[in-house]
Amino acid sequence: MPALLMLFLLYLIAAAPCGAADSLRVCTDVRPHPPLMTATRDGIVDRILVRAAAQAGIELVFYSAPLARCRVDIRNGTADAFPLTPYLPAELPNARYPQRHGAVDPARGVIQLRSLVLRRKGEAVEWNGERFSGLDGPVLVGFTNLLLLDLLKKRAIAFDASGKSLPDNLAKFLAGRGGAVVALEAEVRHALADPALAARVEALAQPFSVETYYLAVADSYYAAHPEVAERLWDAIAHARPK
Repeated sequence: MPALLMLFLLYLIAAAPCGAADSLRVCTDVRPHPPLMTATRDGIVDRILVRAAAQAGIELVFYSAPLARCRVDIRNGTADAFPLTPYLPAELPNARYPQRHGAVDPARGVIQLRSLVLRRKGEAVEWNGERFSGLDGPVLVGFTNLLLLDLLKKRAIAFDASGKSLPDNLAKFLAGRGGAVVALEAEVRHALADPALAARVEALAQPFSVETYYLAVADSYYAAHPEVAERLWDAIAHARPK
């Protein structure tokens, strides 16, 4: 009996998940991005990740830092994950994305987001999905949105990425310091809920881009705990809105 009991206890110890392995340190932008991510962790993306982590039995430990710091932390292993990034391996070379059959797996991304073009009401700025017309200044874009910056560069569109947030860019735009604004639709709709702003600015119907955003996991974490990362990505696929 003592031998059988000892074997049973050893089995339980071996089968029990490791607390350290079943948690991830998630670095988030020090600036909130309502309604996607907020300081109180009740944004759309916050809720998806918290729900998925609960389903997968994984603890997410959030902390905030400037995005440049988050990228360094991902590289050196201080952070285990970044919560909302498009598939841009060149920009986050030390991170893993969910894969299936050797390619990135959009079904296990956190959320699909459109970005929109904003113009001042009464102006003739248009976007046809490939190029602008009627543009009389640079496109204002947040310096943290790597995907939009990449698309603007590839299309040789002049831009100004000195604004640190959409409110910053909208203030510059209304002061005449740009020809258009490009930003994520969720943030645009949140901003245009202000009647004073909606009276002066409008979003074009043609989206600037449509892209899936992922929970990117640090190489070092994935190498040590691949099963935890895969379990969380699987849970995200079930937790995201259909």
